[in-house]
Amino acid sequence: MKKIATLIAGFSSLALYGQDAAVAPEAEHVKNLADKIHDMDSGLLVVLVAGIMMMIVMLLSTWVVIHAIINILNAENRAKGRPEISLFGDLKKKFITGDLLPVERSEEIQLSHNYDGIVELDNTMPPWLRAIFGVTILFAISYLGYYYVLGIGKFQTQEYKEEMEQASIEIAEYQKKAANAINEENVKQETDKVELAAAKEIFAKNCKTCHGANAEGGAGPNLTDAYWLHGGSVQEIFKTIKYGVPAKGMIAWQQKLTPKDIQSLTGYILSVQGTNPAGAKAPQGELVSASSDAPNDSTTTSVPADSTGQAGDSLK
Repeated sequence: MKKIATLIAGFSSLALYGQDAAVAPEAEHVKNLADKIHDMDSGLLVVLVAGIMMMIVMLLSTWVVIHAIINILNAENRAKGRPEISLFGDLKKKFITGDLLPVERSEEIQLSHNYDGIVELDNTMPPWLRAIFGVTILFAISYLGYYYVLGIGKFQTQEYKEEMEQASIEIAEYQKKAANAINEENVKQETDKVELAAAKEIFAKNCKTCHGANAEGGAGPNLTDAYWLHGGSVQEIFKTIKYGVPAKGMIAWQQKLTPKDIQSLTGYILSVQGTNPAGAKAPQGELVSASSDAPNDSTTTSVPADSTGQAGDSLK
């Protein structure tokens, strides 16, 4: 019992030392655990502590009973001249060392090999090593059946492909959400060639009827000059496309195009500025010149609007 008390005291001191040396995250976990214990119902806490104490008492009692039985058996063995029982010694022999012969009997298991006076002994494999060897064989058989025979398990290449496919889906979902978050306040001028090429197709499908195949104008105004009816900045063009101009026959495209498409379309319209296509319609609205300080800033100069700017689809 004195040995047991000494061990408990030693482990307690190690625990206290470990608490003093704990880093901040571990201290936080301890604090959280203390808070949870503090919040527990007092009756439940008493039962928990009592249960732990009873378990410790049962373990100690079991150890005392086993130790007493071994002492009684060893007393009988000593009286009859038989070897004493050693609980841990027997466990060590059964599971760790095995049936090792003493050094004095090593000649009995000596093999015929002799390398410069070094001889080989045919000792049996330790039980723990045999157990590990058996476990590896069982693992190999299970692995073979799980992956190759039954085909339940997935190989790393298959898992990689599935993870990449899932990542592509998540990226597409994220881009979709990000695209839907674009509005007239955070819109940016699109300059990517791929996006502008896609926007050109959107323009040809939805806008050329009123603004011409090359944005030269038709029922609607010319989009390639520097004159605008509703503002020529990125934000103003985006807003005009999004909400439309119902009074002049231009529909609100927010119901048919995504915010990302409207941003790309805005960038395309700005990209055709100054192209001067054949048959371009006369200027309408106000002259908008880009500021030298910022690409999206603009200054306007009022000029009389052409009479044709008062009817038809009017993006500008």
